[in-house]
Amino acid sequence: MKARLASLLVLVLGTCSCSRENELRGEGNRYVLPPRLTPPDSGIPTIHSDQELLGPAFAACETRAFGDCYGGNDFPCAFDQWVRRLSERCQRATGCRANGWVAFETNEAGCPSRIGMTTPEPAFAACLREAMGNLQCPCGAVSVDHFLGVGHDGCKTGNECGGAEFPCEPGFACVSGVCVAAEGGLASGIP
Repeated sequence: MKARLASLLVLVLGTCSCSRENELRGEGNRYVLPPRLTPPDSGIPTIHSDQELLGPAFAACETRAFGDCYGGNDFPCAFDQWVRRLSERCQRATGCRANGWVAFETNEAGCPSRIGMTTPEPAFAACLREAMGNLQCPCGAVSVDHFLGVGHDGCKTGNECGGAEFPCEPGFACVSGVCVAAEGGLASGIP
């Protein structure tokens, strides 16, 4: 009896998997993953070094508060997410003109120690420096490269949104490419 049930289960599962494969192929769709973006082989040039980010213009590293880079209890380091959010905020704050790759590094204490850009944009770089200057992360030494995109030549209204590159801030929703206040302020912020 058990052998019959096992055989029947194998037959049913085999039939289902084959029909799904045929369904996908029969639709004529072609599924191709986009190529993975990688930073240039030559690296991302430094625009702000540890002397600037850890210098006298900012608080001593060990006295700095944790920034938005603090994650959950199981994964306290959320540096890569913070880098994305910070890049988006500075992109909007400086007129949406930064392009290319940005590199971020922290030292062993979790304080920012390097910012790099393949296509330097002074206002954007200054925004990043100021935003990161008095904060630390519970991450130790980490390095994150973030691709800003290409072709940014200015914001239309300052509150555009769309895709993962320009999500809205919490409490706002993306409607027809513009961030608007969400009903009840409970928007996820991601279109």
